[in-house]
Amino acid sequence: MNTHDASRRFFLRQAGAMGSLLGAAAAPLALNLAAAGSAAAQGAGDYKALVCVFLFGGNDALNMVLPTDAASWSAYNAVRNQAPDPIALLAAGTPASPSAALASLARLGGVLPLAPRTAQSRTFALHPSMAGVQTLFNNDRRWPSVPASARC
Repeated sequence: MNTHDASRRFFLRQAGAMGSLLGAAAAPLALNLAAAGSAAAQGAGDYKALVCVFLFGGNDALNMVLPTDAASWSAYNAVRNQAPDPIALLAAGTPASPSAALASLARLGGVLPLAPRTAQSRTFALHPSMAGVQTLFNNDRRWPSVPASARC
């Protein structure tokens, strides 16, 4: 068959054969294409824009909410302060140093302590860039959309 006789059926047959050969490796691509096609179908009127945000990144939870009791803080520092690139945050109360290099954690200052509702043996703190969340937590704004009767 020459290239002039190519038809839609021939193309689908060839694509099906390739898909079966690729098997599971083709599944993520097919799902991403299906999601993009579905998003494109949601358009309204003459407006032509497609915005796809794939959040394949991660959250370093151990640098977001940190246990700050003595045993946990020393374990955290032992793991996170390893050369050549330490990523441990500074202790609570350490002032920010705006003149520190952009990549340095000193420019952020120390972690932000959380005020627990009851006395407990473990204490926690937030990443220095989460001052707004610290304010909400310390002002007892922990569950803004859940009625007080439903809180645990």
